[in-house]
Amino acid sequence: MRRPASVFAIWCPLWLAYAVVVIGLSHRWGFDYRGGLWPSGRSILAGQNPYPVPVAEHLLATGNALITPPLLSLANLPFSLLPYTAAIVAWDAVQLAALVMAMRLCGVRDWRGYALSIASLPFAMTLALGQADGLFALAAAAAWHYRKTIWSPIAVGVLVAAKLFAWPLILWFVLTRRFRHALVSSAVAVVVFVLSWAPLAFRGFMSYPRLLSADAHGFVLRSHAIVTFLVREGMHWRSASLLASGTAVAVSAALAWRARRSDVGLFAAMILLGLLLSPVLWSHYLVLLLVPLAIARPRPDIAWVVFALCWISPTEPVGNPLSILFVLLVACFVTASTVKTETAAVSTPTIRTSRRPRITLPSART
Repeated sequence: MRRPASVFAIWCPLWLAYAVVVIGLSHRWGFDYRGGLWPSGRSILAGQNPYPVPVAEHLLATGNALITPPLLSLANLPFSLLPYTAAIVAWDAVQLAALVMAMRLCGVRDWRGYALSIASLPFAMTLALGQADGLFALAAAAAWHYRKTIWSPIAVGVLVAAKLFAWPLILWFVLTRRFRHALVSSAVAVVVFVLSWAPLAFRGFMSYPRLLSADAHGFVLRSHAIVTFLVREGMHWRSASLLASGTAVAVSAALAWRARRSDVGLFAAMILLGLLLSPVLWSHYLVLLLVPLAIARPRPDIAWVVFALCWISPTEPVGNPLSILFVLLVACFVTASTVKTETAAVSTPTIRTSRRPRITLPSART
């Protein structure tokens, strides 16, 4: 599969360049960053609450209000002091550097791996919207690379405190019998999450659950989530949420069972569980799947090509509900491909050949 991977490694950057030109001309580059992280830093410095009113209609009308926990806003404080254009350029440069470092930690040395990851739709949307998924990928890669040290649970804890849907990575420690890591990562996540509200004087802390609920209601018809597909097919929101959660758990549990002897397979299955359980699944969230993909398959192959097919559904709100299903299947296939690679390597029995004893026949006397 070297030739298809090479073709996509050349084609995807060209498509990315085209998308950059189109979005740049529409003056919507960094849309989420302009309304979320960039003004939030200035609000914090001014002693104001950076979070919007937890009303679904208001969030939908704004479209780019701050939703993530305050840890990212605190990390973005130096950029908030810059003019917007300089801030978004610097922020995107940080995301690009973080993704390259993540791929390096995962063992990627092939140029096609870097080209396909940078030019993938999820990371292209990260840059276009001004999101922080490059940093999230770096935290996940560090958690894997340093999994035998204390830095792994610290990385997971910080990642969970910054992006709540990453919490199943704590289950990865449990499933791989790293119970001390699970306790440390849980403690780090709680402590960092709570302390990150201190610079805000805990303004918005009590209403944050309602903000998350309002965000889920407001954008239920716009993302690539399972619940979005079910609601657009006519199911009631509450019933769709229950069915979506059950489906996410069932699919991830099946992949985890298949990967029960595969560390990277369980790692990928838990990342997928967090993505599928999210009531709002934007395409840039899928950047996290690049980490287990790069770990299991550092040389691009068919799985990388399939991940590149996310470009088939580049817009949100999604026009065709089948596009939602397609992206979800791509995410499941990529996760299954990491499981297959590792499981095959672990479960292949070693066949030892034993030398037959030499039988010496008595020589006939003449």
